[in-house]
Amino acid sequence: MQALNNALPKNLQECHERFFESACKINPQFEYENAQLALKFLEQFDEPDGQYLAIAKKILDSFLEEYGSESQYLDAEGRKLDQEETHQAITDYLENLGVQEWISINFQKNQVAPTSVTHDPKTGKCKMNIKLPCEYREGRMMGVLDHEIGTHFLRKHNEKLQQWYKKREKFDMKTCIATEEGLACTNQMVQTVKDGKCRPFLYRSALNYYAAYMAKQLSFVDLFRDLEKYVNSPQSRWKFVLRVKRGLTDTSQAGGLYKDQVYLEGAVKVLQRRKTLNFKALLCGKLSLFDYDREDIHSMLNYEGQLLPPFMAEMDEYMRCLDEIAKTNHIDEDLVESQWGSEDEKKIEIQERLENNNFIANIADIIPPLDVDIDQVIPKLEVDHHEEG
Repeated sequence: MQALNNALPKNLQECHERFFESACKINPQFEYENAQLALKFLEQFDEPDGQYLAIAKKILDSFLEEYGSESQYLDAEGRKLDQEETHQAITDYLENLGVQEWISINFQKNQVAPTSVTHDPKTGKCKMNIKLPCEYREGRMMGVLDHEIGTHFLRKHNEKLQQWYKKREKFDMKTCIATEEGLACTNQMVQTVKDGKCRPFLYRSALNYYAAYMAKQLSFVDLFRDLEKYVNSPQSRWKFVLRVKRGLTDTSQAGGLYKDQVYLEGAVKVLQRRKTLNFKALLCGKLSLFDYDREDIHSMLNYEGQLLPPFMAEMDEYMRCLDEIAKTNHIDEDLVESQWGSEDEKKIEIQERLENNNFIANIADIIPPLDVDIDQVIPKLEVDHHEEG
């Protein structure tokens, strides 16, 4: 949790007020408790190279064609839930899984994402942090719980059953942030398909990717203006820009926090492989797709005592939902740009890169259908703090 907190401006409210008082024309000058730590956190993520830009734009354009604006989509999701209703929904979900003793609920004002889950390695317990005022709507609440608890928490919980628990380095387990967030974003849309009231667009994942890509060349103000075509609400737009510009001090400069690119990249990767993936195996622990493909890891998976989320109770229905999510988001339309020539050339290039100890690959370098996952080339980063994408 501390890593993301390092990138949280301590003068956030002041900057927010000044930005809107200036008619959105003054780039915020953020201050941090420790500016060096904030910068260090930014440097863990390479800038997006645009490999997923085409599919991000396609999703965003299709979303606007369907709903006209983000505001109209939010209206379709139903009314906002208050704090008491939100607390009850979370409590019911936890009790249904029988894990209420492992997760506490915390409402707080000082955070960027509407939801985040933090893990205490000493106690093994988690805390679900909810931003105030609450932003959840009736049609979205269950999806958020499937994301944060049904995916993130259960993968963390089921990892305790595996031989590599607390021994990931010994088993050469890769970081799983892209798979982790991509799977969670995908699972968040399952309930949307079941309800049938809204179409399951990976809208926020696509917008976060687009914003991260554009942040590398635009200031805060310019990015705020650029996103207007996708986000009509100025307050909502501020939040999207803040997510990718936090960590910077002078936001008139290009650059930002590129972490949010992993939501779309991971979701695309998971959905492209949905026909062959064993999703119950993916829920056995914090597996990246790269480690999932390792025969030695597969042979030691322990399913005994595994907890599964409610949306996986009927696997045929779950797979039907994944097909609908893939179709809605143009997953099978070959919109991800390849950076290499032939398949053999790709594999040779990847092997050379992985053998170079000084190489830290771009997070978007590894693309399907290779037997290599983008998680394996991300700098070593433990994912003990998840934000809703």
